[in-house]
Amino acid sequence: MKAQQKIGIKHSGRKKKSYRLQIGSQKICKDLLTLGIRPRKTFTLDTINVPEEYFSDFLRRFFDGDG
Repeated sequence: MKAQQKIGIKHSGRKKKSYRLQIGSQKICKDLLTLGIRPRKTFTLDTINVPEEYFSDFLRRFFDGDG
């Protein structure tokens, strides 16, 4: 991806860190939409097409992540 953005670190609670990388690429956004990822997924849930080799990582972030 060759992204130049910095990775942000958020400290929440005792010894808890979360990391955030925000990329404003229209191409990546369109690719995610093609895979079935939708904005505001809290309110919608459709079939998501993710290759099996990436599914466990995707599933973990889908439920554990904040977006």
